Amino acid sequence: MVNDREAIPRKTEAEILFNNDHTCCICREKGKDVQIHHIDENKNNNDIKNLAVLCLNCHSVVTGKRGLGRKYSYLEVKKYKVDWEYTIKKNRGRTYQHAKTTTKLEKKLFKFEIAKKIYELGALRDQDAVKIDEILEFLNLLYLFEEHYTDTIFDNLANITIVSGLGDNLKAVKIAESIPKYFYHLAGPDKVKINKKDTKRLKNAIDLLGNVGEFAAEFNKKYRPVEETIDSLSSLFDLCIWYNQKSIAMKIIKEMSKIKKNCLITFEKNEKKLYIGVRKVNKTLEKFQKDIEKEKRKWPKVIFEINKSKR
Repeated sequence: MVNDREAIPRKTEAEILFNNDHTCCICREKGKDVQIHHIDENKNNNDIKNLAVLCLNCHSVVTGKRGLGRKYSYLEVKKYKVDWEYTIKKNRGRTYQHAKTTTKLEKKLFKFEIAKKIYELGALRDQDAVKIDEILEFLNLLYLFEEHYTDTIFDNLANITIVSGLGDNLKAVKIAESIPKYFYHLAGPDKVKINKKDTKRLKNAIDLLGNVGEFAAEFNKKYRPVEETIDSLSSLFDLCIWYNQKSIAMKIIKEMSKIKKNCLITFEKNEKKLYIGVRKVNKTLEKFQKDIEKEKRKWPKVIFEINKSKR
């Protein structure tokens, strides 16, 4: 019998193991043998966001192979993954942590530095991948230690998506991919309560991702940024389910509808590859509906909007 399962690329394998400190994200016991688990149980989906590091014991509980009661849902596994990777990154980042900005002048200078970095990012091209990664990593580390600058980061990122239209495929993908990382501190309502600043930032993040996806579909006619935008919006939708944020979930669905509409407009102009974006949106909306039902959220208006958007 031929095994048609795609092997996890070595680079991805090394990255996910490093991000998790070669430790199970559920039990977090050091020194145990571990394996890489596909969260959605699709063995060919080797996107790093779909991979979690589990020890052999936790993996058997997650997959339900040992019959030890109810197995973990994929949303639970995702929560463990996000929380553990956030913890590891924050602990590692303490080594590089600078003294926090306190005076008004320091804060003003720091905001200027953020704007400068992001406008530098706007001027970079796809061949500058290393520099793009460096700037996005700097911004994310800043969120880890001085979270109040997140609004400044989002505002400036929004400016470059509007001004430049994100004409570069790779840069658009990397920016879209980075957005959910600014919400890693939201590891579930049992651990961290969501506040007004978080909900405001979620709305800003959705607008920002919408800019990336809509520009990519209608003007740049690129599928990869569309795909990454939809995946990032899906990650934010998971947060909405965890925290019962119905109105923000509705905003995500409406943004997905706009991206789908732009994909259809481009498809009708004989750009057939963008129809993949239409299918991707519909498939993701179906997933949203299943997740709402699994988590027993009473969101009839959201379900109605999903069904309307799938037409």
